[in-house]
Amino acid sequence: MQREPPLGPQNPRWSETSDVIPMFATLVWKIELEARVREAIGAQGRSDRALETGRYHLWACGDTIRASLLGSKSIAPGRPSCHSIIGDEAPNFSAQTTEGPIDFHAWLGDSWAILFSHPKDFTPVCTTELGYMAGLKPEFAKRNCKIIGLSVDSVADHERWAKDIRDTQGPPNYPLIGDVDLRVAKLYDMLHPNASGTAKDRSPADNATVRSVFLIGPDKKIKATLTYPMSTGRNFDEVLRLLDSIQLTAKFTVATPVNWKPGGRGDHSTVGVG
Repeated sequence: MQREPPLGPQNPRWSETSDVIPMFATLVWKIELEARVREAIGAQGRSDRALETGRYHLWACGDTIRASLLGSKSIAPGRPSCHSIIGDEAPNFSAQTTEGPIDFHAWLGDSWAILFSHPKDFTPVCTTELGYMAGLKPEFAKRNCKIIGLSVDSVADHERWAKDIRDTQGPPNYPLIGDVDLRVAKLYDMLHPNASGTAKDRSPADNATVRSVFLIGPDKKIKATLTYPMSTGRNFDEVLRLLDSIQLTAKFTVATPVNWKPGGRGDHSTVGVG
């Protein structure tokens, strides 16, 4: 008796099963990886919150895993893939900003960029960060690096917020993205894909994970990411140092050791890697 070829595009019956197989594969990886998440977290006595975090990362990467199982690179529309990983292309998007509409990749051009996010307008820690970044803009410009912010509120709210910042620290001199529908925050995996509501429906605590920094290269690839809690202001001098290191190591085959600074000596020198 002749054996039927395995299920897959090479099987004549593939068209009959094309709807069933993806669902089956999705179920298989969910069962298997959920068990692994539970085992890993349970062995360490982690909380239910940690389990939920593990489930989120499992869900966010699910279609990438499913595509691998099926031998396909396609991702289902409307479902996330693991976009926010170093080395991946920064997801492109169109959005309204305080400096007008942008296509992110077109806006980036051949520059480096810092995209940094905020959970809500008028939050006190974020207010200090926006003002400080405005003061650092000339330093980033020297390094061919653009700055762009994002907050889960409307552009109109951003403009009112900018007035407060201007009165205390000087005005933000870079665009702020309006993300009322959470679209960009979800695209960069800062919010769970199933997060509901709009900006007006959500509190800063609901958006607490929207506290990230993405360093993006001229090739549109993510070079580094940082995420801070709402209670701790970000160190943007460190982000500038990080940019210096990444630009240096992109140009030369070196690595930068602990506490490296440009032009330093001794412990601040570079280390050859090849």
